[in-house]
Amino acid sequence: GGSGQTALVNMSLPFDALVALSDGQCSDPFAVLGPHDFDGETVVVAFDPGAEAMSLVQGDVLTAMEAVEGASGVFAGVLPRAGAYRLQGAAAGNSWELDDAYRFGPVLSGEDEYLFAEGTVERLWRVLGAHVIDHEGATGTHFAVWAPAARQVDDVDAWVTDFLISVDGLVMKGEPPNGLWATDHDGAMQQLQHFLRHALDEFGPYEDAIVGHEPYLNHSLLSPYLNIGLLHPAEVIAAVKELGDDIALNSIEGFIRQIIGWREYVHGLYWWFGPDYVNENHFNDDAPVPPSFTGAHTEMNCVAHVAKWVEQDAWTHHIPRLMVLANLATLAGIDPSKMMRWMWASFIDGAEWVMAPNVIGMGMYADGGRMSTKPYVSGGNYISKMTDFCGDCSFDRKARTGDKACPFTTLYWDFLDRNRDALRSNHRMARVYANLDRLSDIEEVRERAVEVRGRLIAGTI
Repeated sequence: GGSGQTALVNMSLPFDALVALSDGQCSDPFAVLGPHDFDGETVVVAFDPGAEAMSLVQGDVLTAMEAVEGASGVFAGVLPRAGAYRLQGAAAGNSWELDDAYRFGPVLSGEDEYLFAEGTVERLWRVLGAHVIDHEGATGTHFAVWAPAARQVDDVDAWVTDFLISVDGLVMKGEPPNGLWATDHDGAMQQLQHFLRHALDEFGPYEDAIVGHEPYLNHSLLSPYLNIGLLHPAEVIAAVKELGDDIALNSIEGFIRQIIGWREYVHGLYWWFGPDYVNENHFNDDAPVPPSFTGAHTEMNCVAHVAKWVEQDAWTHHIPRLMVLANLATLAGIDPSKMMRWMWASFIDGAEWVMAPNVIGMGMYADGGRMSTKPYVSGGNYISKMTDFCGDCSFDRKARTGDKACPFTTLYWDFLDRNRDALRSNHRMARVYANLDRLSDIEEVRERAVEVRGRLIAGTI
């Protein structure tokens, strides 16, 4: 580097955007490639990984472009005069010339984009797909697709990522930003509209389901925006009301109940219970958060999937949190305060007021029933009914003992056995304790449970 051209392109475009382009990870090439006006000059950026040199061509005038150091295949040059141009590449004694596809203005009109958003485009075939056209003096193929759910990493994501990378001693976990999460109100509203159009109608039937190949299902993914103020609950409810009778009632009711029912209930309980609530530990549990929750290998198929989702997106919907993570934590005797703080740190919608009642109360019954009437615990059979995880798991969901016994099933019966004094008087637990009393292999269950808890904490199960 060092020339005026390289300095100009580095001033007009973030260098990390040029590197992302070179690495094949640029989510918006039109924002990087082609002409850019900067300080009275027109800077052209081109990418050709097979070129050793590139030039701008305007009639008989060739203007050499400079390779951008640190971004392989990326070239930049200043256009000597306004107007159309072509690119010339050279390598190994050969040269080629082509139009720069990124110099053209948009082919889709503003009207097209408006009708797409409205859902009233007629004769889509005339707009979408591949069409040979003459455009701005060049003949080529125009190709367009409609992808309303496509993700795009915005400038805020890129800036924050670069800043965090620059902090000495900071170790980041999880995947880099991929455009899943918006960073402003407009982006949050786009996600809301996407949910209303494409997912809400079947939210009711599937809100409590877990499917291994589909982490989001029909969920809205709005909780982070509501929790930090990018969306107001009133905005969401108003948008739902505008749909009228077009959406199934059980889906409308289920979604609204989450927004102004459960969410407000949790918020109210957090303030009602007070600051000491986070330290509640009804069962006196003291085990640490297991390595399988934080990325270590595990043969438990349900835990492996859910942990991967948390690592990838810092999010899962409420049932994996409750039925897999909090359920296993309760059964295994994980310290509820440690579990709450791990979830607070690991989930994008985490806040103390969110996590304290949901983990301490609903998830782990660590408050002894102040929030819910009984522990939300289950063995492998219930997980099998609500998910598709058990079919491909190496453990047997029906077995309580033996090397292949499902850890959830073993620990479920052991949990009931260990906590008889605390739970047996609860009338909602009468049936399960009657079933426990009929077990003839309770000693074997206890022995297997000791092994399972030890291996879970060691990260070897």
